[in-house]
Amino acid sequence: MHHDLQPLDTEPLDFQSVNSTPLPTSEHAHDPLPALPADLDPLLLDLTPSIVTPPAPWAGHTPFAMWLVRMIKPRVLVELGTYSGISYLSFCQSIRDAQLPTKCFSVDTWEGDEHAGFYSSQIFDTFKSHHEAYSSFSTPLKMSFDEALSNFSDGSIDLLHIDGLHTYEAVKHDFETWKDKLSDQAIVLFHDIAVHGNGFGVDRFWSEISTHYPSFSFEHSHGLGVLFLGSKSLDPFKALGMDPLSEAFKAHLNLFKNLGRIQEDRAQALMQEHEIRELKAQLQTSNNLNASLNQHLADSNDALECLSSQHEDLELQFKELAHQHNLLKGFRNYIRFWLNAKQEKWTLKLEEKKSTSPMHLLLSRLIKAYALIKDGDFNGLKAKVEQVKRKSQGLYELDKSNLRRVGILTPPHTLFIAKSIQAALSKANFECQILLPEDAKHFPLDLYFVLCPQIFKKLPSGEKRIAFQLEQSTSNRWFTSR
Repeated sequence: MHHDLQPLDTEPLDFQSVNSTPLPTSEHAHDPLPALPADLDPLLLDLTPSIVTPPAPWAGHTPFAMWLVRMIKPRVLVELGTYSGISYLSFCQSIRDAQLPTKCFSVDTWEGDEHAGFYSSQIFDTFKSHHEAYSSFSTPLKMSFDEALSNFSDGSIDLLHIDGLHTYEAVKHDFETWKDKLSDQAIVLFHDIAVHGNGFGVDRFWSEISTHYPSFSFEHSHGLGVLFLGSKSLDPFKALGMDPLSEAFKAHLNLFKNLGRIQEDRAQALMQEHEIRELKAQLQTSNNLNASLNQHLADSNDALECLSSQHEDLELQFKELAHQHNLLKGFRNYIRFWLNAKQEKWTLKLEEKKSTSPMHLLLSRLIKAYALIKDGDFNGLKAKVEQVKRKSQGLYELDKSNLRRVGILTPPHTLFIAKSIQAALSKANFECQILLPEDAKHFPLDLYFVLCPQIFKKLPSGEKRIAFQLEQSTSNRWFTSR
């Protein structure tokens, strides 16, 4: 099973302690083991992978995998399901160290599955960085297993490692679709044959397929099945006088089991170190966040104290304003009472006198002013003051927006009055003309001043005229000798 952890680089372990450890005995310990050449003796070889990545269980098979490629010297090696590369990189390391002419291919989508879990591109990126050392003879194929089939001719693969989706249907499909690509020397490796349940079905398929071909298996580290599928797949062993199916060969299997346990423990330790680093990093992040939150809390408390102080100041200001408001309210009520009394007093005096004298006019204006003040209508008061001011200066403003032409209708005997009106209007920038009765036939002008309207047979309409009724008798007081 896979775990989503970062690959870990390590230095090779010292195997002197392994070499000096007696091999475990068994009931077949008396069977003789043929001597192996130095380049194939597990006790003399350095079978320590330089790069250990999760999943840790596969680390338990890396010594055997590194020894196997030296033993059978495959022309083409293919791995189906590489993930972080712990098995594949071990194959490549051994091929490079033994200077074998093997061509290697790793096939994976590097997206994950229901057993391995789904993961980010970081897994593939890390694998590529470790794989760079083997790029001269190794090629990653980032695609599905079925898509990769067309890259290989039939009978070309000598070593196939199947470690993809672990359901029974999936592993059976992988084996059957790749079977034709295997050579007569082909050996097939199946991982996780000792895992049962949780949807895993490699154990079931292994129990079936291993009855049709020569095979042996390891039960440690989730189990590894070794299937001798090719008709010549046992030849490299027989050439050295070895029978991998014999009881005597189990001593080698036990050796690889012990060597594998060391690597699995090593991988577990590295994974734990990695987890500890991750936990320390998370703890540091939590401590930093906690410190940041504490600082934020302290800043918030300071801000709260400042706001509380401002709130107290505002409350004092509000109380002061409320006090001033009550004072002004009382003063306003007093002024209103005083104005009401004055208004009533002056109104009575005004009604008593019934006069048109300037004093009478002044009292009338004062009463109106007090009424505006009492109601708080100071804009109205200002407008009234401006109106009185204009009247006192003899300035009467007319709306000239609709008055462009003005006429004065007059009989001859009031002509001098008409000319006086004309002069006044001219000062106010009105254009006007004087019309005698014989001219009063049509009224196209905008406004008419009519003197002695009874003299005229025809007059402008009411909304266009301002009429002045004058005394009809004549007097020599109106005219001078001139």
